[in-house]
Amino acid sequence: MKVKKPKTTLMTQFLSLIFMDTQSIPSSVLLFFLYCLSRFLFFWVACLCCNIEPWYFVYTAH
Repeated sequence: MKVKKPKTTLMTQFLSLIFMDTQSIPSSVLLFFLYCLSRFLFFWVACLCCNIEPWYFVYTAH
């Protein structure tokens, strides 16, 4: 009898491909992405704290 592998092993393999295999992605690109994400989150939190609608800047930019 063959024992079926649980789906969790497939999921862990998939996650390891994304997160563990950072050699395929240049570290500079990863750092730049994290930098942009942190800046965006900081901007969003600042808007919420100041009771400013973040979409206001999006509409005025266009």
